[in-house]
Amino acid sequence: MANVRCPTLLTGTKSCSAKHTTRRLLWEEYRAAHPEGYGYSRFCHHYQRWKRERDLVLRQEHRPGEKLFVDWAGVTIPVYDPQTGEVHPAPLFVAVLGASNYTCAEANQDQQMASWIGSSRAHLRVPGRLSATSRARQHQDRGQ
Repeated sequence: MANVRCPTLLTGTKSCSAKHTTRRLLWEEYRAAHPEGYGYSRFCHHYQRWKRERDLVLRQEHRPGEKLFVDWAGVTIPVYDPQTGEVHPAPLFVAVLGASNYTCAEANQDQQMASWIGSSRAHLRVPGRLSATSRARQHQDRGQ
């Protein structure tokens, strides 16, 4: 559903699914194009109604411990050096257990393979958080 255009009242505004797009931003663009148009609350009402009609949901069921989903979060986060106060953007590694939605996140210096492996291993080392898929993979790697 990427880059789906919003209802006709949003013609000429950004795509609803563009990064960092908020309802407030969409409304401000709408009002710039239509100065006599809806106020913010009425605009949100129409937007919510439009979105509800198109809100597709794919329900997936996961057995406890069956799957671990891992990826880099899309946006970096600021990390402050306590000595110098300097700010460094840090990619965020995120791991989520499918059934419980238990989430683990870790800031890294980069998105290189070494950082990926280090964050994955750190998450898998915590007792009780190993998924069945990763347990099976560990046994396979050991030749068991």
